[in-house]
Amino acid sequence: MAIQEGPDEDGNWWSGNEFDITHSPPVPDEAWLDAVGVGGGINGEIGPVTWQLADASTPTWSNNTKYRVTARAIDRSANISTGTVLTQDFVFDTSPPEVVITTPSLSNYNQPSMEIRGTANDPGAGEVEKVEIRIKDFTVGQFWDNSAQTFTGDENDWFEPTNESGDWSLWIQTFTWSSGNKYEINARVIDKAGLYCMSYSTRSFR
Repeated sequence: MAIQEGPDEDGNWWSGNEFDITHSPPVPDEAWLDAVGVGGGINGEIGPVTWQLADASTPTWSNNTKYRVTARAIDRSANISTGTVLTQDFVFDTSPPEVVITTPSLSNYNQPSMEIRGTANDPGAGEVEKVEIRIKDFTVGQFWDNSAQTFTGDENDWFEPTNESGDWSLWIQTFTWSSGNKYEINARVIDKAGLYCMSYSTRSFR
């Protein structure tokens, strides 16, 4: 197998110690590393074999960095797979995403027909998976159950607003408010690495 750092920028290949092999695709010969079988050998095995790169040869991944892993097989007759060379890109991401409610405003009083709007992003090379919101009516003492379309839910009743931008950078939820009631809206975001935001974005109003 071979590992390239920053494939979109034609980055360097992993030598087993560091990303110090400079070469444009295809994979240079010196970048191919031998995998080992999981729980046993790999050479000479018949049928599918589960394999891995030995721990000592695995890179220390850098945050917000894209990598490309390429794998091939060689049989006992030294035939190298060509049509079955597999490539997988991934982003190593340890930075939590961020979400902000932009409407309603920080004002304590808002219009009954007001929409809920917000933004979300994942700093660096990460990508947002989804945004979720929940709404509590303090006057009723319940959370909004979006399936039942009533305030009969609990604190676990998160639901997705409309992904207005397609990448969650802008999102929106229409809602009809009861005049005089006190509400709280919470928004959270999860990225494609499974990381949630460090804290909710919150708006309280009546």
